[in-house]
Amino acid sequence: MLFYGIALALVCLVFWSVSDLLIKISLNKQSKWKTLFFAQLFGGLTALAIALATGEIGKALAGDPTTLLALGAMNFVTMFCYYEALNRKGLALSSPISNSWPIVTIALGVMFYREILTSLQIAAVLFIIAGIFITTLKKKEKLIFDSSFVFGLVSMLSAGTMFFLIKNPTLIFGPLVVAAVIKLTTSLVSLPFSIYKKIELWHTSKNILLILGVIGALEGLGLIAYGLASSYAPVSTIGLIAGGVPVLTVLLGVVILKEQMDKQQKIGVAATLIGILLAAV
Repeated sequence: MLFYGIALALVCLVFWSVSDLLIKISLNKQSKWKTLFFAQLFGGLTALAIALATGEIGKALAGDPTTLLALGAMNFVTMFCYYEALNRKGLALSSPISNSWPIVTIALGVMFYREILTSLQIAAVLFIIAGIFITTLKKKEKLIFDSSFVFGLVSMLSAGTMFFLIKNPTLIFGPLVVAAVIKLTTSLVSLPFSIYKKIELWHTSKNILLILGVIGALEGLGLIAYGLASSYAPVSTIGLIAGGVPVLTVLLGVVILKEQMDKQQKIGVAATLIGILLAAV
């Protein structure tokens, strides 16, 4: 059973990394709020369509949906704070903090699910978190406790808590319903913010919508895989593996786009890959 959980966590890692790479190469000039709205919308619709096709939608009546809506709100807070951190300090300083959410998931898993970390898993935590910081924190940049740091920290705490809490709702409602509600709730909540920021959502070209559809589908499928993984493996293990997204995105950029990595990034990627291997043992 543990094997299935690890395999699904790796699938999640790949889906989310490819999605991030597509955003990087195709949507750099697009509003982050437009990307958030449509990607979450299409991701939710993808999960909903599969739930309808498989009959899992019937599980939506199995319990109180309050938890699912709360998870959707957490997902929105995660994205909102991440984007605000980006606007203030850019990716180089925001990404290391926000993407350290596995620390929160692991800590909550140990405290509330009584999950026990082996020495290899502790080493994996250190390698992966160090790898994320080394890969994404640019040279000569310093983390300063300001508004950007606070937004990044809130994003990390919100994401880590959400990925910890996702396990039980998945067992009740199924991963498809959970993913659909989380994504669609996030998209709906982001709509008034997009309108307030005067984002022209309805003047988006078909090509951009197509790319956003693919990105949304990948993100939705990744969340489904994460939810399924939580049914088979401890959240501390799958959170650790899925948390390697920013590093795998860099590695995919090298392999697919022939981008160059500096020495620091090579060390960071190597550390993260060692951590993922240790987590999967």
